[in-house]
Amino acid sequence: MKKIADEKEKIKLCLIAPVPPPYGGIANWTENLRALLEKNHVQYCLLNISPKKRIVEGRSLCNRIASGAIQMVLCRNELVKKIKSGKVNVIHTVTSGQLALFRDILLLKTARKYHIPFIYHIHFGKVPQLIERGGFHWKLMKYGMRLADQVVVIDQKSFTDIKKTIPAANVAYIPNPVNYHLLSLIPRDTKKKVVFVGWCMKEKGIEELLEAWRDTVKNPEWGLDVIGPYDKGYMADIIKKISPGQVNILGELPHEDTMKRLAEASIFVLPSYSEGFPMSVLEAMSLGKAIIATDVGAIPEMLGEECGIVIEKENPKEIAGALKELMENEALRERYGANAREKAKKNYESSIIFERYRSCWNAFRR
Repeated sequence: MKKIADEKEKIKLCLIAPVPPPYGGIANWTENLRALLEKNHVQYCLLNISPKKRIVEGRSLCNRIASGAIQMVLCRNELVKKIKSGKVNVIHTVTSGQLALFRDILLLKTARKYHIPFIYHIHFGKVPQLIERGGFHWKLMKYGMRLADQVVVIDQKSFTDIKKTIPAANVAYIPNPVNYHLLSLIPRDTKKKVVFVGWCMKEKGIEELLEAWRDTVKNPEWGLDVIGPYDKGYMADIIKKISPGQVNILGELPHEDTMKRLAEASIFVLPSYSEGFPMSVLEAMSLGKAIIATDVGAIPEMLGEECGIVIEKENPKEIAGALKELMENEALRERYGANAREKAKKNYESSIIFERYRSCWNAFRR
């Protein structure tokens, strides 16, 4: 009898999330969480919701709708199979919003039908803007949150605004985790190098960065590494238009190689127009880098307490000013980097955040 009771008490998690390839913030989060689940001997199954193509690879709106509809049905059918086989007693789904909300609602309704608790993890930082604008997107998300047993958000402002707007919502703020211990083992032979990691597209601020770099860099000892997937035509056009000089366009690299490049850098920069709780900033913090990033999503709280420089989005002059300040002041770079590293270790280390996830799973599973 005790063995049967113990079996019922075990977490049987169904994680619905994207895995690489392609690489990206949420996919990297998934890989981190999977390693933690295995390390902590948590029984889980994974439903991969990764898109086959990204926008930078020509993923049109029609393609997104068609492939998303097929994936939505397949994912729901697979979830039902796993529930009926007794492999699931709690579901944890991540969402990037937009068209994914239709899939989220289908999965939420499925969980309700089979009485399985559902953790709805909102993995982007645009919630405050959605609330302010209202409209169909926000209505869908609000409906999804009401169906969920637990809503998880990754930044403090989203948490505060949801609680104000939907007082009855069961919402928790849990920042993204980073494998601080693993990153701390990477040798840091620092060079006069600035690194950008992200999709090389307008919304990530790549054009403003290259413009700022052209107007800032006068010292041939400094270089800029641009790491991330890109459209060849788009990148060729902006390089020709801006002519930044001393830039190394590396494209998409394996995560391990990206971390080695980042470990060698003196400065990390992310001038994105929109972010949630960016993994690249977390990784740069863990590696003790001086960081420049925009005032979006959770970035201001991440880089508070002198952990980096927060700048206005779509502003090449601010990027240029921050780059100049850090490139000319080694002591300032070291201070920001040391503060960021300590904050990542204290607040965002994987084992700390994992226990908060586990508390959610234990609280709501039946």
